[in-house]
Amino acid sequence: MAQRRDLDGQRHRRGVRSERVGRRAGARAAATGFAELVHEPRPVLVVPDSRGRIRSWRHAQAQPWYDRIVVLVSRSTPGDYLSYLDRRGVAHLTAGEDRVDLAHALSLLASEHGVGSIRTDAGGALNGVLLTAGLVDRVAVVVAPAIGADPEAQTLFRLPGRLTAGAALRLVESEVLDDGALWLVYEVPTGIRPAPRALL
Repeated sequence: MAQRRDLDGQRHRRGVRSERVGRRAGARAAATGFAELVHEPRPVLVVPDSRGRIRSWRHAQAQPWYDRIVVLVSRSTPGDYLSYLDRRGVAHLTAGEDRVDLAHALSLLASEHGVGSIRTDAGGALNGVLLTAGLVDRVAVVVAPAIGADPEAQTLFRLPGRLTAGAALRLVESEVLDDGALWLVYEVPTGIRPAPRALL
């Protein structure tokens, strides 16, 4: 069974990093003037793409922030896309039949790539799927001292279906950041799991 993971988009912002700078990342970062910002262990960039829509990886591969890139695909992902990923040197994991089975994918990421926890910066759709599947341990939220002007702005969670019952989150950590924003960490109760599968 897949372990539940952190939905923690602000750990990187707070600078929770180890002190050792990787040689490969340091060399790339030095060329762009960011050597002091890249520290090990660097994260693995994980992208679900069962439809094979992303065809440009050069920019992501050029970034010094990631140790490597792993694309999550399904058994229905077009073969030519898998060949394209191989040619580009992008690793891929197959989890699920038609769409990516996220619970299975997290297990594969742990066993094959040593990933022990994840964070997501992708927006409400992925966050909602992970949450309703019971794959989230914590939610980290930054409340910025500003009012947005976009009425169509992304929500923190866009649920794929109705929950069987609501659930109160428990505040476990808070901090006022230098810019006046609030950094809040909530624990997610284990009972929030109405969906048998997390597919994306």
